[in-house]
Amino acid sequence: RHPKHYSLLSRAGGAGFVTWMQTNFGAKIFFHPYVDLDRKTTSTGSADDLGSNERNDDSYKMATSQLKYGIVGTTDLLRDLTHWDHLYLAGRMHKPIVSICQYSDEILEAQKINLQSAVCASLLLLSGGHPRSQFQSSSQIIAARAEAEEKAEADESERYTAISTPRLYNTIASLSYTGDFRMDTGAEDPNKVRKLVHTPGMLDLWERTYQETLESLEKIGLLSVVEMTDGDKDDNATDETATANSSSMRALELDLCNYSTRKELMKNLPSKL
Repeated sequence: RHPKHYSLLSRAGGAGFVTWMQTNFGAKIFFHPYVDLDRKTTSTGSADDLGSNERNDDSYKMATSQLKYGIVGTTDLLRDLTHWDHLYLAGRMHKPIVSICQYSDEILEAQKINLQSAVCASLLLLSGGHPRSQFQSSSQIIAARAEAEEKAEADESERYTAISTPRLYNTIASLSYTGDFRMDTGAEDPNKVRKLVHTPGMLDLWERTYQETLESLEKIGLLSVVEMTDGDKDDNATDETATANSSSMRALELDLCNYSTRKELMKNLPSKL
């Protein structure tokens, strides 16, 4: 549709060459970097919906923005969202995103699974525990079960863990960067994860992105979402900017010592894990 967005080599190879490159290499997505896109802005400078129809309103004017976008097959996108085959598109969509097209119901449902998997994986990582599959023998599984049941007999207030949502979002943002050699070689900003969460205004976007996911996990009794007091914020914020980004900060309370809780979290992980 937009031949000018493609490199000279891609245009010379044609649609067949581009499709071959896209589906046989990497994460099965063909990226266009540094694309100039015309968009409408209001008189105040805010961007209008990229998919909106032309308007004659004098309050709107045209502006040019530079962006990077990728082309991916629907089947490949759905599989990465639900199975984390590459954790590339799935990882990008763990974070707050801006949609420039209308998603199908199938993609929206796959994205719900992707976000829920991200929350469950991050909660397990924050608990300091290991997935059941990492135990070496059935005797160790039994021992781990017994240990969890023994801890469950402790005072209820001691068993429950409170995890601030900024801490959860930090862990989610880091999932797709864990093991990325660029983070160790200087090819990527080492503070990128922190900036994704703690840049002013970002925390509210994270809260909106994960509101439905956290509410669904709360409905099935897996966790409770509570408002944090000022004292709690001081104890749980990863840095001073965490509380400045949002008028209210929340925490998740759940019993990570409970075997059933951990089992339910693991049930929501992608098959690749």
